[in-house]
Amino acid sequence: MNDPMTCSTWYEDPYGYMWSTDSKSMALMKWTEISGRPMEFEADTNFRYSVTASDGYTYYFWGWAMSENYWHYYISVYKPKEDMSIIDL
Repeated sequence: MNDPMTCSTWYEDPYGYMWSTDSKSMALMKWTEISGRPMEFEADTNFRYSVTASDGYTYYFWGWAMSENYWHYYISVYKPKEDMSIIDL
């Protein structure tokens, strides 16, 4: 089974790319790779940060509190409008 919370790889959908983990330290390392700026934070509610990286894309780092002691961390980036495709339903 390919579980994104375990393997922490980039996933593509028609609108962009997403990376996820349930490890705060892994998320902070990945964010530092993208932003070039180390970060540390303590959050008690959902959050969202953004940065425009040297590749010209805006990346979003956000966290979702699943419970008081369990978080999921995400980094996402949208594709340019011309690269977005239509989803057939």
